[in-house]
Amino acid sequence: GGLTNIAGAATLQSTLAVTGVTTLTGGLAKDTSVATNSTETLLIGGVIHLDSDTYTKAGVTGVLATYTLPAGTLAVDKQAVRITAWGTKSGTAAAATVQCRFNANAHMSPAASATATSWNFVWFISRTGAATQDAFIGFNDNAAAAMTMASGTSAETLANALAIDFNVSSINAADTITQEGFIVEFLNFA
Repeated sequence: GGLTNIAGAATLQSTLAVTGVTTLTGGLAKDTSVATNSTETLLIGGVIHLDSDTYTKAGVTGVLATYTLPAGTLAVDKQAVRITAWGTKSGTAAAATVQCRFNANAHMSPAASATATSWNFVWFISRTGAATQDAFIGFNDNAAAAMTMASGTSAETLANALAIDFNVSSINAADTITQEGFIVEFLNFA
């Protein structure tokens, strides 16, 4: 017996035990765990934001792209988001700085190399408390010899909606920075 097919979105307040092959069409709420035939529990996560629009700053500073993380998304310690962003740089051979910011606070402000033509960020924010987070960021451009990495903490109240954005904080007047993509994934380790 039991469920073999679930159509539409399902919000479960307890554990869903799955035996055999089960098809879920639509998805489960982010707080759902799924027990397998073994002692392992699979925690549901996935993409919560995908932005393939192009955002450009030509010779001026300012925010490229932004996403508002809904209030309470990181409701339990060990839940996290992984943010991936990428883009291009063109113009003169001058460095440009793109910040990754959480609620307008810069977690990292790396300079893209003077001769770079493409760049990317991979950024993790992990809940350690209701108003504390650990962060790890990796930044790379195609002209750098190695990835730039940083880690640290922040103190944002996760019960609030919080902005995640990429901000050009310095750029040569003749240069252009373009953000070509932006993905936010919910990671559930709780």
